[in-house]
Amino acid sequence: MTRTELRKTWADRVAHFEASGQSATAWCAAHHIQPHQLYYWRRKLRASEKPQTPSTFLLPQWLPLEIDETSTDAEASVVIRVHQIVLEARPGCSPEWLADLVRALMSRC
Repeated sequence: MTRTELRKTWADRVAHFEASGQSATAWCAAHHIQPHQLYYWRRKLRASEKPQTPSTFLLPQWLPLEIDETSTDAEASVVIRVHQIVLEARPGCSPEWLADLVRALMSRC
């Protein structure tokens, strides 16, 4: 039996069990199936039906940065927000250190 056939067989069994209204123990005894197999396949089939939520695979999103070229403020800083964390990079800040810090924070979020 191929994997596809096995999955189809168990999907039919699980659907039959759920429609029966019987307890898992009673249904399994009547169909000569071990309860742990029914529970396993029921969990497996339910997990495959759930769509992947965006939070499962969060990737960094880069946003455009608008720079006002007319600003002459030499002490201006850049504020970076990552979820609830706020970073302020002031002039003279090491770009390598800042990049490492942002990468570390993104790997934790």
